[in-house]
Amino acid sequence: MTGRDPVGPLWFFMLQLYEPPAVGQPASWNNTSDRYVELKPRRDGAETDPVAEYCVRHMQARMRNGQPKFRVVVKEFNGRVFRGAFVVHIDSTRTPIGV
Repeated sequence: MTGRDPVGPLWFFMLQLYEPPAVGQPASWNNTSDRYVELKPRRDGAETDPVAEYCVRHMQARMRNGQPKFRVVVKEFNGRVFRGAFVVHIDSTRTPIGV
């Protein structure tokens, strides 16, 4: 690959939709896309947690259109090195997950 490696933290997100349980089946979270998309938070310093606040804005926009419950899965990288993954909930809390 040509060019330089990305410097600093990068985040990629996937919106997930809550599917209520069917008869005899457990509830599940299903991906709304087939790939992760780069998350570009505001970097102006006005937000305490720009990544979580970006995710909450994204979920609230979907819910205004009458959509049901969502959450966002985020993968965090430092350059090309995977640092971890977490879920952002509508109340802007983060839950670490293993990928």
